[in-house]
Formats: sequence, structure tokens, C-alpha cells
Amino acid sequence: MGDFNEVREAIERYGSVFYQNQSDLFNEFILDENLIEVNLGGYSFTWTDSWASKMSKLDRFLASDSFLDMFVGVTAVVLDKFIPDHRPILLKEKVINFGPTPFCFFNSWLDMEDFHKFVTETCATDGIVDVNGFVAYKKKLQNLKKVIRDWNSYTRVVHKEKKDKLTSHIVAIDLLVDQGGASKEDLMLRNELMNQSTELQN
Repeated sequence: MGDFNEVREAIERYGSVFYQNQSDLFNEFILDENLIEVNLGGYSFTWTDSWASKMSKLDRFLASDSFLDMFVGVTAVVLDKFIPDHRPILLKEKVINFGPTPFCFFNSWLDMEDFHKFVTETCATDGIVDVNGFVAYKKKLQNLKKVIRDWNSYTRVVHKEKKDKLTSHIVAIDLLVDQGGASKEDLMLRNELMNQSTELQN
């Protein structure tokens, strides 16, 4: 699996020279090793240059019969990636439930506007008192953890809505790029949307 740096047929290249002899060697290798290519959903091309003037399907999964017998429900899809070069490909067989997610504190929260004020006010107004200072401290942390989780869930929803709007615009342009129909203005708009998306993540 990964980047084989070669295509299997002419339609897997756009904007660059297709060499039939190299493609034949690649296909012979796949045949000699008794490998089967997992069909890819999503985008037609897995690699593109900065201006989408050249695109190729260089990345793929090649599997043996025994692998496909073991993972009957295996699927693969080419995912969105908003920077040039290779797109990621997801191969999955089934969804695995790893149980509840533990509480994690992210340092990036410290850089968010008013987060310190939010935490300070929460601790000051939670109404938690106890004769034992350690018990009070523990209860305050437990309450703060719940409040932060609620805050984080709300913040993620707001950010996701904003990011989804940007993503939908970017994906629409990427589809044009994938089909070879994107204009220079489309690519300039894509860069602007990418900058906005990056700023939102930061």
C-alpha cells in the first residue's frame, strides 16, 4: 500500500506523459505477485501539483487473496486534503468501539480568547466548599472537567459549522480540479479559503 510512483493505464494521468512500457511492467508485477487492487472510491487522482496542472493516481492498495478472505468487508476511499501532493487513502474493514474517551487537556485551549477568564470564573462561582481543602480541590476539578467538556463540545460545533462551509467550497473546487475544469480564479479562491480554514484551526 502507498505511493508506487506509477500508473496502470493512461486515464490515471493528467497533464503529464504516459509511458505504456512502464505501465506494462507495473501491471506485470501485480499479476506475477497474484495481487488484487482494492477499488478506490472518492477522487480519481491521488496526487496533484500545486496548481493542479498535473495529476496522477499513484497511490493504491494491493492485496492478496488471503487478506481479502480475512477482511471480507474491506473498503477504500480517497479523502479530502487541502494541500498539494498526495491525498490520504482510508482503508477500513469495520468500525471498532474503543469505549469512552478519557478527558484530555489540550494546550491549544490556553491560546483561545477568554479561556483563562472562563476557567477562573467557573472555579470562583461553582459554590463548592469543604472543610477538607483537598476534598474541595478534588470536587472543583471534577466540576471544572464537566464544564470544560460542555464548553469544548459547544465550541467544536461552532467551529465545525464554520469549517464545513469552507470545506464545501474547497471540495467543490477540488472536484473541478479532479475533472480538469478548474480555472486560475478557482485556484486563487481555493488558496484564500484554505487560509481561512487554517486560521480557524489555529
